[in-house]
Amino acid sequence: MCTIKELPPELQVKSAARAIEINPENAPKAHQTLLLSQEEQSNPLKLALLTLKRWRRSGVNLTVGFFGNPSAELKARIISHMNAWNVSGNIQFTESSNNPQVRISFDREGYWSYCGIDILQISSDQPTMNLQGFSMDTPEYVFRRVVRHETGHTLGFPHEHLRPEIVNLIDSEKAIAYFADRFMWSREKTIAQVLTPLDPFVNVTVVADPNSIMCYKLPASIMKDGIAINGGTDISASDMQLVAILYPKSNATKSLMHTVRNSDGSWQPLENLLDKFSIESPILSLAGAKDENGNTHLVFTTIWGGPEEIGQLWHSIRHSNGNWSGPNNLSQLLEISKGVAAVAAASGQNGTIQFIFTTSDGHLWHTIRESNGNWQPIGDLRKEVKVSGNVVALSGTSGADGATQFVFTTNDGHLWHTIRRANGSWQPLGNLSAELSRKWTGVVTTIAGAEGPSNGDAVFVFATNQSNLWHTLRHRNGGKWMGLNDLGKELQVEKRVIAIGGCSGADGQTQFIFATQDGQAWHTIRYANGGWQSAVPLNWVLPIIGPMPTLTGVTGDYGATHFFFTTYQ
Repeated sequence: MCTIKELPPELQVKSAARAIEINPENAPKAHQTLLLSQEEQSNPLKLALLTLKRWRRSGVNLTVGFFGNPSAELKARIISHMNAWNVSGNIQFTESSNNPQVRISFDREGYWSYCGIDILQISSDQPTMNLQGFSMDTPEYVFRRVVRHETGHTLGFPHEHLRPEIVNLIDSEKAIAYFADRFMWSREKTIAQVLTPLDPFVNVTVVADPNSIMCYKLPASIMKDGIAINGGTDISASDMQLVAILYPKSNATKSLMHTVRNSDGSWQPLENLLDKFSIESPILSLAGAKDENGNTHLVFTTIWGGPEEIGQLWHSIRHSNGNWSGPNNLSQLLEISKGVAAVAAASGQNGTIQFIFTTSDGHLWHTIRESNGNWQPIGDLRKEVKVSGNVVALSGTSGADGATQFVFTTNDGHLWHTIRRANGSWQPLGNLSAELSRKWTGVVTTIAGAEGPSNGDAVFVFATNQSNLWHTLRHRNGGKWMGLNDLGKELQVEKRVIAIGGCSGADGQTQFIFATQDGQAWHTIRYANGGWQSAVPLNWVLPIIGPMPTLTGVTGDYGATHFFFTTYQ
């Protein structure tokens, strides 16, 4: 269990001043100081505790040294895991024996690191990070989970489980008893490391990510709702987004790309929709669906929309003639009071488009865009279908007879399915984890759905945080599920999948694009006979540069398929 090392009080003020000098954005925010008394506002230590510890936005380039004379192989292995953060950000760790800034020991108790710029206050003969007992015999999954986590602290990232929406789910007294019994922590230490929430206004991402590498595993026994927080085992898609925002690569450009795969297999040139849209904020989530007139509706969420507008939901239309309208701010139009974190879309009956989305408090909502352009008020889907836990990832697709199907996962890793019938009623929530005789390992982190080869069939592909990619199909006839297919094995996908998008294509095909943790993007097709096309790297056919953390697919006309994605370029 990791702890963030704190500086002694006499060094905290000095470190805070240095942090603001290095990155002025580290300074306490106005709303934070307004909450302090006049006496506290003049107290340097109090202000120091409100100061962030992030490095310059221009990037992080730190040298790394080791105590205890470890082997060259062990040092290289550790540094390679530290540099896993540079897939989406301008981050570089390099071994050095000449006064290194990051100093790693192996003989102290536990796993720990100082946070960000605090490492600059530590004497050169003392470690800034400890990896107790690490050796070449340490399992790879431990390297991945521990080294990448502690490196996140060195980059200035706090614990994700201290986000208010997670802390509010913890039973304080049960947590104090649990950590005392399991780790011999004092009451004060548990309060500091587990129960003291971060200021929500200094978080860069909209919603807490229970799959973040920076999140503790919290057992169900200490949670008010009895649902465990599984915690992260590797750098998640939201972690990648965070790094790309805070430490963008030197040549970084924001992009929301659109392309079309024609029915003959050729691809249309990429277009960057941000050249058309006046969107300044990074994009967190994408979804789309087609209406009866061949128009493509694209919805997406941004981290912010304006001052104090966190997690905004937007809607735009690509008309059948290729022209675009919008985007329009749905958060304002629909009076959504919470930040929107993720969204899914599906084509409904009579030209309607149906959307479900999750907000920063883990709630699940539903709305409909009518064929005349009007929007229905948002409905509380969490209450309607009795969802337990916070919704993390979600997907939608059309069903039979005007119905729409939605699949989503909650923070305990369970997979759920429901249908909105044409008459407006909802089918009771189905537990797909049980229905499919759950045999996958890890927690479901991303999912995509598409219409199947027969009208009313639905194909779903999902991935877990342990490098598994799975496929299933729900048949229209009786609602039976096909069972699970190990798609990762079939397509020989060895890297962890972080994002998936899907849609139906020509001749009963369903098409999927997916992104892996190494920054590669892939395209595959499920044919009507159930066979799969080998996964093809998208950069073979399109000039894609950089990781692709967010993507979606939309069925087009005449067998064409539309794909939308963001990249870190």
